[in-house]
Amino acid sequence: MKPSNALKSLAALLAFAGLASTAHAQIKLHGAAALCAALQPHQTSIESQSGQKVTLVSKNAGLGLQDLLEGKTDLAMVTASIKGAAAGIKADAAALSGLQSAEVAADPILFVVHPSNSLDSLTLEQIKAILTGQITNWKEVGGKDAAIKVFGLANVNGPRIALNEQLLGETDLAKSATIRQTPKDITPIVAQVPEGFGFLGKSNFGPGVKVLKTDKPLAMAM
Repeated sequence: MKPSNALKSLAALLAFAGLASTAHAQIKLHGAAALCAALQPHQTSIESQSGQKVTLVSKNAGLGLQDLLEGKTDLAMVTASIKGAAAGIKADAAALSGLQSAEVAADPILFVVHPSNSLDSLTLEQIKAILTGQITNWKEVGGKDAAIKVFGLANVNGPRIALNEQLLGETDLAKSATIRQTPKDITPIVAQVPEGFGFLGKSNFGPGVKVLKTDKPLAMAM
């Protein structure tokens, strides 16, 4: 996210939440690591333009929403729909009444494999089959004869919520999938596992892996 966009994004959030004109000495934003990481480099400029102290706390989309419902933060950084994030924390529908969201950016969802993997692309249909355990060997999609090791994220993470809403629906990840706690965990572990396959938002992408091309782009709201 460019500095100017980051400033405009936060200004939009403050105005939308009705906080820009209040006497808040400090505004707390808790939640998605992707949005937090995008805003952190520009925090000084954001504070200068808003005239208010800003506290950014990186958790995940679901926990950010939970903190908002519990009154621990002024704004929740949710890289997904409110409904999707609420499902991850099993929030009561009544508690969501009155909450509104403002989309300020979009973060592409990336599907990554080990650099030694011979594949360069997969269709979303193939990706869904891999994530849900219908396809379990790389040879089934044109790769080598080796069991696929899926590394996924919990339902409170933005990339997982986006996949649930746009690709997986009510289908869960395969029982054999290894669930990581943060998107930043995905690239380091896939980089060490030749048979690995994972997904994450572009904002949390790291070195050492290959990004697969897909027939259709997916992204999570920010």
